[in-house]
Amino acid sequence: MAPFDAGSLAAETALCLAELGELAEAERHARQVIVLRTPARARSRAFGQLTLARVLLAAGRVEEAAAQGSEVCAVLPVLSSARVTQRCDRLAAALEPHRRNRAVADFLGTLATTRSTDGSAAGHQPGWPV
Repeated sequence: MAPFDAGSLAAETALCLAELGELAEAERHARQVIVLRTPARARSRAFGQLTLARVLLAAGRVEEAAAQGSEVCAVLPVLSSARVTQRCDRLAAALEPHRRNRAVADFLGTLATTRSTDGSAAGHQPGWPV
């Protein structure tokens, strides 16, 4: 288990601020997570990106939210994380009403392709790490 550090604090703060509707501050903290989490911490970074996507969507910035989702899809097969996959699925559901938007359609298509190639669409539960 990783220690609670500045990235962890930024992640928790972003989630709390998003729940409170403080979207500008939530965005700032979510972006800080992405800066602090190097590619070596891909799972934590993906959670930060998905939090940012949620905040951007709440702010009406649909294309930017979809772009964050697409970036996470690029690492999804390597992560084998059920929790990241579930968060991607929740983002896809939230973006579904905007599916005519090109960025959203790209994200939804990328996620569907990723899920069909990693076995999760067929009910396969990924192993450790989750």
